[in-house]
Amino acid sequence: MKKLLLIPLMLLFVGCGKSSSINKYFPDNRWPKTDVQTFSVDVTADGIPQLGVLFSFVSGPQFTDIPLSIGITAPDGSTQFVSIVLDLTGKAQGSNLDCAGDVCDLRTVLKNTALTKGTNTITIQNNFKGPYLPNVLAVGVEVKAVEE
Repeated sequence: MKKLLLIPLMLLFVGCGKSSSINKYFPDNRWPKTDVQTFSVDVTADGIPQLGVLFSFVSGPQFTDIPLSIGITAPDGSTQFVSIVLDLTGKAQGSNLDCAGDVCDLRTVLKNTALTKGTNTITIQNNFKGPYLPNVLAVGVEVKAVEE
């Protein structure tokens, strides 16, 4: 319940400052294939906003990559779709893996994605082969202002 109260507070900070992020947590450490995660981010900073996907998981997973489908809807209603594969080893270019104890956090920068000023809606769906993705703690997005 306390986590749900933090979500509106986190939404206030999106777009304020140089970097902001929103995470959604999975209480049973399972991400059902049918559970599309939706994030609403306000881009207000000058510069080119960079979009990253945040992914927390239990260390030592039985698989090394996770296929995801990402939809980005701009304020004007246009949508672009991106398919990526998260490399849970952290060796892929544009990825940053940080593990502490039995929890790992992966940040992957999306290339060739465009965010525009205003409210952007981002959807993330896992395309894992099973009915759910096991040992997932959270998924999120990060928007970071990058100087031109």
